[in-house]
Amino acid sequence: MRAIPFSVSAALVLLSSSLGPPPRAWAQTDVQTPETIRRRVARPEASTKVTPSTAAVSVARAVPAPSVCPSPPPVHPCPPCEGAKRRVLADGTVETSYTDGTVKRMTPGGTTLIRYADGTSEERSKAGTVYRDRVGNVVSRQSNQIMYMEVPSADPPDPPTSGSQLARWLARHNADVLAALSALLANEPGGPESLQQYLAGEADLGLYAQIAHRTALLDRLLTP
Repeated sequence: MRAIPFSVSAALVLLSSSLGPPPRAWAQTDVQTPETIRRRVARPEASTKVTPSTAAVSVARAVPAPSVCPSPPPVHPCPPCEGAKRRVLADGTVETSYTDGTVKRMTPGGTTLIRYADGTSEERSKAGTVYRDRVGNVVSRQSNQIMYMEVPSADPPDPPTSGSQLARWLARHNADVLAALSALLANEPGGPESLQQYLAGEADLGLYAQIAHRTALLDRLLTP
């Protein structure tokens, strides 16, 4: 038998032919050759993958929307305090009528509505101030930035037993707040009657709620 010459290269050829074609992962290996580098430099979008849609979104987020400057708020002189009349409405709103025709209302919710003698109005709240013309159209607006924080509520303890020292102290404090309200409205035309009308709505309130509502009403009466 004659020996057949055999080399390593021939063995690799036979092995590769028996295994079939190489996988796609082997055939598409990204080799950093000068040619591929030149192609990437010439076409940078192929490596960054920035499309027109994503570029537009990025620009829209980076550039803020144009702001609209509001009209300057109308200027009204302060109404004279001399001769002003105050009364309490049934819901606890404090109404002050001035001699020049201006009427101001301070609600229990914290909103202040001022209607001037010329028919224009101004509404102040936690959200800001809104100015309206004679027919009610908004002519200017000033907004406030509001920040909220969650904190535990300061709830009072359970009502004390009747006749205890704490119960007597709370009842006396409630009466003292009512006496201060009566003193502030004693000389107002219709003031005492308006206070009695407001007190008629306290029938369903507990002792703590009465103290809280009366104290808030006293604060509105003392606010200029």
